[in-house]
Amino acid sequence: MKKAVMAILLLAFIWSSGASFSMDVPEGHWAKSHIDSVTQKGIMTRDAFGNFYPNRLTTKIEALLVIYRSVKVGGLIVDEELAAIVSDYEPRFVSTGIPRVHSGYGEDVYPAIAYALDKNIISIEELDTLMINNQPVVLKKIEFAVYQSKALNYYKNENLNKIIILQYKDDALIDPASRKHLMFLIEEGVLSSLGDSSGNFNPDSEVNRMIMATMVHGFLDAIEPYTKGRPVVEQVDIKPIIESEKTISGIIQKVNDNNKTIILQEPTGKLTTLDIKSATITHLGVDVGFDALIQNLHADVTIKNGTVASVELDRVFESVEGEMVSISEVFSEALNFRSMKVKLNNGNYDFKRVYDNTLITINGISAKPSDLKPDYKLKVWFDGYDAKRITTYSEVYDFSAMVEEIVVNSRIRLRMEYGVTFEIDFEEGFQVGDIVKVTMLYGNVSTVENIGKAHMFTGRIFGINIKARPELTVRLYDNVYETHPLARGALILDETGNNTLDIYDLRLDQEVSVSTGIGGIVRIDTGRRIVVVETGNLFTVTQVFESSNILIVTDKEGRTRTLVFALGSGLSILDYNAGDVIYAEGQALTDQIFEATKITFTGK
Repeated sequence: MKKAVMAILLLAFIWSSGASFSMDVPEGHWAKSHIDSVTQKGIMTRDAFGNFYPNRLTTKIEALLVIYRSVKVGGLIVDEELAAIVSDYEPRFVSTGIPRVHSGYGEDVYPAIAYALDKNIISIEELDTLMINNQPVVLKKIEFAVYQSKALNYYKNENLNKIIILQYKDDALIDPASRKHLMFLIEEGVLSSLGDSSGNFNPDSEVNRMIMATMVHGFLDAIEPYTKGRPVVEQVDIKPIIESEKTISGIIQKVNDNNKTIILQEPTGKLTTLDIKSATITHLGVDVGFDALIQNLHADVTIKNGTVASVELDRVFESVEGEMVSISEVFSEALNFRSMKVKLNNGNYDFKRVYDNTLITINGISAKPSDLKPDYKLKVWFDGYDAKRITTYSEVYDFSAMVEEIVVNSRIRLRMEYGVTFEIDFEEGFQVGDIVKVTMLYGNVSTVENIGKAHMFTGRIFGINIKARPELTVRLYDNVYETHPLARGALILDETGNNTLDIYDLRLDQEVSVSTGIGGIVRIDTGRRIVVVETGNLFTVTQVFESSNILIVTDKEGRTRTLVFALGSGLSILDYNAGDVIYAEGQALTDQIFEATKITFTGK
């Protein structure tokens, strides 16, 4: 009897001391270190006998509990502030049938759910999904991943709308709206990019406690930078200040032409995916365009307010232009390349080696060496005999562009998406800011059609057409309807001006301000409202977006605003640079957007 009592006392001591000991998780178990970590910190629990129950299924409520306990361990919760939030939501919790106590977690349920609501980890509507028939709902893996992503990004405040490269074999089963959250967790080291032993993520699988412990362990590592040296967090209604500008450097590991993104490997080995749709690509301060981006180049990347503003390359490769004559098959396993014959513009011939990993685009879309055909007009960036990038155009290629400059009476400079520019000979009649449709035959311009001007309008969403190129129909306040496709890389901003949304986040009858430019809609501001009309204001230019024909400015009160040009104003985006102080006359279309009819330069 004494031995039994002693055994019970020993187990109780182990339990109360938080020692790393789990009766039902043996040494050598693949998840043991993770389970020991989260139980020792009191984030997940064991019973009085040290059992963890690794195969027991978890619930949505338990997911919110472990997130809440994780941030609380890191000193990121002010109990007094959270108590007030709990008080506000408590009647709704009671009416929804949510219990105050969850097995093993005591009375942390209401604080955990209140925290999740306050940080937008879940919405108020999602409260009804936590319980069914008075029973907690079992947690799915994709749900837990989304919860963790939203919780972590409250502190990191990163733009999640960027390249999404998921290697899971069951990628097609993952809801499109959740993909950005998985990519974020992969980049932060919370999830593996390879999936399970079969290469699957299993989004709809039910989460047991050992899977939860593993994901919580990764979450703790990811959130650690925000907890060090911080016994408490700021007021709960104020987000941490995010630095407005930073620079990261590294080697370009991958270039995605379709999404206009790069993967940069920093000196620490960290891989960072960067959306560079709005970036200026330069070498020695000279704009060299997106096509200069090639693997293994060193790049200094400047990020302003979460958006990549510029990429400075350490070198650019030489290039030649001409027409493709022929391309061979792969010579052999030892000589794993093809030989491409090019007729240069001066009539001479050149030969280049083309490898399977050579960057190739046809009409702006990634392609393979076998897709190249004779007579295609192309530009080849090379290093010795090796082709590093090939940009080419097929028989017929239609695209939209903006008239950037009237060079001479019969020559205009066009700017395509992502800053690619070129000059063409054409008739008079075009003005700076015109949006044109260009048809090219084998890279030579056939026709140029004026299809409108870049402009901005405000209204409510009337229709959302999800297809290869999504379209948006907006009902303006005078009951006029405008329908436009979304340009590649269109920005969709939330109510605070952060670029955190995608097309799936929009809803019918939602108030929006829309800016059109090259390729259709280039920017959507959500949750805006018409405000009092202004006649003039003094602004300082902070950013210039030539491809969208807009300026980002700050007013006298220090507020960040978007300045657009009124139709027919004759204003040119090329006249302004960051740091300019201007006096803009016009009107405030929303609390964030000012439409200028006249601008007077007042200095730097």
